[in-house]
Amino acid sequence: MTDIETYLHGMIKLREGKMPAGMKYGSIEEFVLKHGREFTTQPRPANVPQMTMRYCYHNALELAMERGWVYVEGYGISVIPTLHARCVIPTLHAWCVDPAHPDLVIDPTWTDGRAYYGVELNTEFVIRMAVETEHYGVLDDWRRGWPLLREDAPDGWKYARVHSGPEIH
Repeated sequence: MTDIETYLHGMIKLREGKMPAGMKYGSIEEFVLKHGREFTTQPRPANVPQMTMRYCYHNALELAMERGWVYVEGYGISVIPTLHARCVIPTLHAWCVDPAHPDLVIDPTWTDGRAYYGVELNTEFVIRMAVETEHYGVLDDWRRGWPLLREDAPDGWKYARVHSGPEIH
């Protein structure tokens, strides 16, 4: 089990039995664990600019729209320098993947991402949510009561991977 999966399981356990009415998932962590997966880190490709720190949702959406890449939200681990040591903390984060290499992280925000676990989202859905809410990021949409975690979650949020290989019968 990865560090992020351990964190997700721990947070789910902490919130056991505390799910509000109308919710299908008790937390963002549970949603991410159910619908997400691990991604592989790589150095940022040379043709991807370093974008503004602390604007990961905006940065990833902008890149996904410009390049036709897949927008991903979930948890990442970045090394955070502190006064006394360097520590790692799973953090809600956004990045992209190129459909041609769907396991490799393209992170326009962090320079030192160590681990990534997230959910591939339909970019059109993410754009629509950003326009409606005037905010970036869809998993932690607390302003609207976490719609993706609800029993009546909106349709069209999940990225539909196109398989180009031969049909399997």
